[in-house]
Amino acid sequence: MAKTYFGFSGVDPRKEVQIEYLNFEKERKTFTACLGSLQKKKNSIHISAIVLPKKIRIALNTERILNSDTLPAIPTRRERRKIASQLRKGTTNPEYEKLRSHFPVFAPLLPTSQEKRVMTFHENRGSTSPLFEQIKAKFTPPTEKEDSSAEITEETIVAESKPEPELATMDVIITDCGLSTHDALKLLQELKPDMSYYDISTLLRDFPLMAFENLPPEEAEAIKIRLEAAGCTVELK
Repeated sequence: MAKTYFGFSGVDPRKEVQIEYLNFEKERKTFTACLGSLQKKKNSIHISAIVLPKKIRIALNTERILNSDTLPAIPTRRERRKIASQLRKGTTNPEYEKLRSHFPVFAPLLPTSQEKRVMTFHENRGSTSPLFEQIKAKFTPPTEKEDSSAEITEETIVAESKPEPELATMDVIITDCGLSTHDALKLLQELKPDMSYYDISTLLRDFPLMAFENLPPEEAEAIKIRLEAAGCTVELK
């Protein structure tokens, strides 16, 4: 019996999928499989899945699957590893977005590095801002739609027709770092986890340096204070 194992695939292991199958004896079988356990090899006509209730892994010939059009696109092991790596980081990038376009079931929507910084900043402080609420709504599952029979008034129409105000953002610019950049480098490593030590040290050789762009004012001000404590001269624009 195969070991039951659910990889870090972005799929709730409790989710199930029905597979209609015609076996070699021409008998129609229905398998209830764990959605996150679906796997395939590159250039193979077989897929494998953990099926319930015994939770054993079986191999199925895709040419015998009768409802293949209802099944999601399944990434290869290599593609799943790339998805899992980005899920652990918690942010998106162009390569992940390409995978998400091919395998939306296995690669959920992830925030950009900037969105992640805004979310982390406010979640750690228990604060909020218009930009934070906008980002939070983007990654919150939609609630049930309001009753369509609700009364629509003139005030409602006017309110909905008003354009939303543009959200103010600020850029953080480092103009100098004094004689030593050690403290600034360590701080930027913390604030920019996606950048390598070498890339950050290279940035700190030329000033003025655009350290962060399009941040909410309160986040930009907090970063400015921390950078100045690390010996930098900082401007907000």
